[in-house]
Amino acid sequence: MARTVAVFGGTGFIGEYAVRELKRRGAACVVINAATRRDVMSNAIADAAHIMWLIPAVPGLLKSFAREISTAPRLEKFLYASTMLLYGGDVPQNEHAPLRPCTDYERAKYAEEGIIRDMFAKHPERLVVARFANVYGDVKNRGVIGKIFSALRDGSTFIVNGDGSQRRDHIHVADAARLATDILLTPAAHGIYNVSTGAAHSLRELIGKIERVTGKKVKVTWSDSIEEKHMIVADPAKLKKLLKRVAMRSLDEGLEETHKRYAL
Repeated sequence: MARTVAVFGGTGFIGEYAVRELKRRGAACVVINAATRRDVMSNAIADAAHIMWLIPAVPGLLKSFAREISTAPRLEKFLYASTMLLYGGDVPQNEHAPLRPCTDYERAKYAEEGIIRDMFAKHPERLVVARFANVYGDVKNRGVIGKIFSALRDGSTFIVNGDGSQRRDHIHVADAARLATDILLTPAAHGIYNVSTGAAHSLRELIGKIERVTGKKVKVTWSDSIEEKHMIVADPAKLKKLLKRVAMRSLDEGLEETHKRYAL
């Protein structure tokens, strides 16, 4: 009998791919989104062997389910989707690196990591935190790569804050979902894992690569710098040690696939 996986955010950007991956592996998925009734959510938690929490930080939501999740009778593993944006530094950061949340989004994720640590203080072996690199690859993406492709599709202007030298680690959504599923279904997994490539690319590089893939010129407006970390890149060594083999698309391969998702 297939074990039940409750996927909070199962119709979202990463969630859609995660559900597809879980079903491919024979899992019975309960997909939970903003339209799901509270009682349905509670029943899914009570029945789940695994839970994936793939939703943006909503004030009070995770805390409201804290007791139900931490005491769920069948729960073997809870995976929380966090972000490597919590890091900062000029070299790839490992899971023990100090966290420096700066934006409202980062502070919200930092706070929720604290909530789940408290939730599983008695059973830390049940908790995994996936700190994702910048995920891209489909039209639901609201990140920088999605914004550049959308600007090309719509004929609009993409705004660059600063000189475009800021560097980020990017991972394709199909790889992110597959690796998160691997972590969730690996009994030995616990604690924090960077789900990342370990390579950083500047915003200028991204624009150039997308122009080569699409054969179109991105309309760019250069604006003043904003307060942000100049470089964010995460070391996936711990993930590779857990899973032994971690295959990921190169950025060029991922952008080629992304191009097919947009009507350009």
